[in-house]
Amino acid sequence: MNTMTRTRFDVVPLTKHIGAEIRGLDLRDKPDDETIRAIYQAWLDHLVIVFPGQSLSQEDLIRVTGYFGELGELHRPAKYFPKGYSSLLPGIMMISNIRENGEPIGALPDGEMMFHHDMIHKEMPHNGTLLYSLEIPTHGGDTLFASGYAAYDTLDSETKKAIEGKRALPVLDRASSASTANENRVAAASPTGKPRTCPVSTSSRNSHAGGNASARRMSARSAAYV
Repeated sequence: MNTMTRTRFDVVPLTKHIGAEIRGLDLRDKPDDETIRAIYQAWLDHLVIVFPGQSLSQEDLIRVTGYFGELGELHRPAKYFPKGYSSLLPGIMMISNIRENGEPIGALPDGEMMFHHDMIHKEMPHNGTLLYSLEIPTHGGDTLFASGYAAYDTLDSETKKAIEGKRALPVLDRASSASTANENRVAAASPTGKPRTCPVSTSSRNSHAGGNASARRMSARSAAYV
């Protein structure tokens, strides 16, 4: 569907701190700029938005992702691409636990990705990720989200003062597992004691694009130290 449409949709909050469902919107349609701005604002207001009942092509997925900003690149080296990636458009990642002839067709087949912020090890981490489910299990497999803003707001003044100005060192080491102790990651990453990929020292304080609230941006899975 390529026609330009102006669509009214409803934003239904899911929890007090995070999440809202967008109802009455077919993402296969091409909305006008006013509607796109309203979708973007809903994202800023609720941090996670859900579009139920969609049926999207890969082209739709790329286009809709562009409503939220410039598309990020996949930084996974090509040698790590599962075979299912050969059917994907650039910029799309497949996550699946399906195996064919003993080999996974997608990334993260064993649920090994723990709580994290996408691309936190980069100088400019991704603002968000658009997930499109092709198959949903009847139970388990939950993807959970948490509000860093709400977490920061609950801290007492002494704790806020103690972490003010601190910087975290995110490390991406594809050879380590999620169970690797944080304090060992830097030392074990290479004979020189330095990570295999160049880390970026980032402020643990973060303000969401377009927002004014403060949060802490740090992933326990990848932070070597603070």
